[in-house]
Amino acid sequence: MPRFLERHLEFSQFHMVLGEDAEFEGKIEVPEALWIRGRVKGEVASSGEVVISEEGALEGEVEARAVQVRGTVQGKVSCGGLVELFPSGKVGGEIDTKELVIQRGARFSGECRMEGV
Repeated sequence: MPRFLERHLEFSQFHMVLGEDAEFEGKIEVPEALWIRGRVKGEVASSGEVVISEEGALEGEVEARAVQVRGTVQGKVSCGGLVELFPSGKVGGEIDTKELVIQRGARFSGECRMEGV
């Protein structure tokens, strides 16, 4: 899935969307893209892309092919491809990825491991 601004995200591009007012505790596994607009406490696993929206929050672990952080993540991000922190994004914890982009304004506090270094 290409990188794009949030206003261009469409529900049809995602296998699952967790709505803005939704709260979930536990483990989510999806075979494709996941859009988190609400709050998740637990584990998220996807063979596709995971997008955490500006209003979204994840406390726990996320493992995916690609991760866009526009909201808040407290915990661990494991990614086989690109992790991108957008200006509104905040990550506190660990990032384990092949590629990392931190845009101006984004916040990251923790440890980062990159494959091949």
